[in-house]
Amino acid sequence: DTSTENYLVVLIHNPRWQLSFARVGDDKWTWLPPHTHYADCIYKDGILYAVNKVGEIHAFDLSGPVVTMK
Repeated sequence: DTSTENYLVVLIHNPRWQLSFARVGDDKWTWLPPHTHYADCIYKDGILYAVNKVGEIHAFDLSGPVVTMK
């Protein structure tokens, strides 16, 4: 949300195509375990949706202080 300067960056990285994210003001990346082999992702309304190479879709709730997976 650019009006509130609430930004989020998500990175698909090695090893094994894992996910990490950082919010405005974070001083380090937050790693999202335990899954691997992500191919793409999108963030909408506080939820990060990520698809892996076998077609599974994982949803991570990033809206609170603790990340939960659905």
